[in-house]
Amino acid sequence: MSAKDALLQVEHLRIEVPTRRGVLTAVDDVSFTIAPGEVLGVVGESGAGKSLTGAAIIGLLEPPLRIAGGRVLLDGRRIDDLPYEAMRRIRGKEIGAIFQDPLTSLNPLYTVGQQLIETIRTHLGPGAARERALALLREVGISGAEQRIGHYPHQFSGGMRQRVVIALALAANPRLIIADEPTTALDVSIQAQIIALLKRLCREHGTAIMLITHDMGVIAETADRVAVMYAGRIVEIGPARTIIAEPHHPYTVGLMQSIPRIGGRRDRLRQIDGAMPRLNAIPTGCPFHPRCPEAFDRCPRERPDLIPASGSDAACWLWDERKPRSRTGRSASFETHPAGAPQDEVRF
Repeated sequence: MSAKDALLQVEHLRIEVPTRRGVLTAVDDVSFTIAPGEVLGVVGESGAGKSLTGAAIIGLLEPPLRIAGGRVLLDGRRIDDLPYEAMRRIRGKEIGAIFQDPLTSLNPLYTVGQQLIETIRTHLGPGAARERALALLREVGISGAEQRIGHYPHQFSGGMRQRVVIALALAANPRLIIADEPTTALDVSIQAQIIALLKRLCREHGTAIMLITHDMGVIAETADRVAVMYAGRIVEIGPARTIIAEPHHPYTVGLMQSIPRIGGRRDRLRQIDGAMPRLNAIPTGCPFHPRCPEAFDRCPRERPDLIPASGSDAACWLWDERKPRSRTGRSASFETHPAGAPQDEVRF
C-alpha cells in the first residue's frame, strides 16, 4: 500500500520508559499503515507491545512512558507531537477507542444515554443528540433503545455494555477505531456477535480498525491484514489469509500450531517453550532466538529486519537471500502445507 492511500501511517515508532536503572525500550521501530475501511489485526502474547502501540496512536500513553522516536500520521497530518488540547479534539472525533473492559469506559453514575449524548454534543454540536444516540443504540443491536437509553451500565450484560462502548466509539463518526482486546472479557457466543458487528460497521461506514488481540481466531474472522508483534517489534506482517494458511516466522508458526484443530487425535497442543522476555532482558540479535526451534548461529548475533517471505514480510534470517543453513546442516525451512494440499480444519 502506498503512503498516499493510507489513512494511518506509523513510521519507526519507538516507545521508551525511563527507570532508575536506565531507559528501557517497550516498542522498537514499529511501522505499518492502515487504509480506509481496512481491519489491521495486531497479535502477540502479553507484553509484545500491542496495547502500547495503540495507546501511542491515540495519545493515551501514561507517564513515564513516552514516544522517543518515529511519527504517527493521520490522513497525512502528524499527530504524535500535538499539544494535549489539540489531540483531545482528534480523540473521539477522528479516532475512536474500544477497550477490553467496558466498565472502565462507562461512568457508573450516569445513564448510557447521558454518556452518549454528552459525547455527541462534544464533537458534533447540540443538534438532535438524543435521536443520534437512539440511532446508535439500534445500530449496535440493542433492542428497546427508547427504554434502554435511560438505564445505567450495571443494568446491562457484559455483551450489551460492549455494544454501548462501540456506540460511543462511533458517536462522532471517526475514521479510525483502536479496538484493544474488545472481545477478551466476553464468552464465545457473544464474541462472535461482537466480531460480526465490528465487521458490519467497518463495511458500512468505511471505518478503519486497528484490532489488538492475542487470539488468532479473532484475527482469522475479522482482519484483512495481520501484524504479529514480539518483544516490541513486528516480526511478520501481511494479508491475513496468507499468514494463517502459511505463516513464515517461527513465532507465527508457533501461534498457529497452538490452536486446536478438528480431526486427528492429539494428547496435547504444541506450545512455544519459554516466555516473552522482560524489557531489561531482551536478547541480542533476533529476540525470539532463545525460544526458536529453527535458530542457528546467525540469530544471536544479528537482528533481522522485515524480509519478503513469499506473500508476507518476516523478520527472520531464514528468509534472507543468502539462505543460511540451519544448525542441523539442512536448508532451513518450515513445515507448511503446499498450495491446494488438504489441511486440518482449524477450530477458532
